[in-house]
Amino acid sequence: MRPRTHSFPSDRMVHACAPSWGWLRRRRSRYSGNRVLPKDDEGDVAGSNVSTGDPNINDEVYSDAVSEFSLPDNANLLSRMRESLECVKRLCFAEDASFCNGGMDSGVVLSHQCRSGNDHGIMIAKGKLFIPNWYPRDLAEVSDRLLRPARRAEWDSDVLDCQELSTIGIGGSWNECLMKTYASFKGRFGFPGRDFIWHVYSIVESDHFFHINVSLEDEDEDLSRKLRDKHRMIRGNTVLGGFCLKLVQGGTEIYMINQTDLKAGRAVPDWILDSVVKRSPCKLVAIKKFIMS
Repeated sequence: MRPRTHSFPSDRMVHACAPSWGWLRRRRSRYSGNRVLPKDDEGDVAGSNVSTGDPNINDEVYSDAVSEFSLPDNANLLSRMRESLECVKRLCFAEDASFCNGGMDSGVVLSHQCRSGNDHGIMIAKGKLFIPNWYPRDLAEVSDRLLRPARRAEWDSDVLDCQELSTIGIGGSWNECLMKTYASFKGRFGFPGRDFIWHVYSIVESDHFFHINVSLEDEDEDLSRKLRDKHRMIRGNTVLGGFCLKLVQGGTEIYMINQTDLKAGRAVPDWILDSVVKRSPCKLVAIKKFIMS
């Protein structure tokens, strides 16, 4: 019998009876310090001039790109991201016989599901790290620090550039929000780097938080082209990724899920690509240091 696999939301989901989404309020961004983009007459996010604050980044490129960015239908996007959240929950917390034990590295318990174990044909890597006798004083504050694109370089040594493109608070609270971010990463073994445009969904509850990032196919083509031309990167595809921090008896657990297609084609053997994905949850060690500092 084939192992049970997770299923992902369809990009063609239609909400014929979607309610009014006026509660998707725009506020001042808590992540970048820049003003959140205003809402236009169609209910989408309209553009404005944005400064990245980084002297190495051409602000004009980002300003032009952001000015052409608008979120897809908010109801559809929110529904898809919540479905992705349920997938991550199952992968993090449920026992799955299709995952292989990858051993332990610096306290991170590694496991992975091979390409043949899911419908996408892309390896899923999972990591779990337990921090004994430690609890964050403010769960929302830790979530906020990890979510800030501008601070990713403090715990991810592979990142070249990570920028917030838009943020929407849900229900008048930042405990649940949607973001759109751009991230580029260093190349390895003489191969060019990869970049991504992610939809990010964050939710903070009483004893845990989740950050979910997914590359959706309905990204803005003009925005994609400008950012890709700027960095000369190969655009990767994250089917499903994210973090979870959960308070448990005796300490805190951190989880990481990564299912990413690096889009190498035949230029790189699958076993090399899979080895990179398998080791990606080892970044939990750096995340531990970051949140405890």
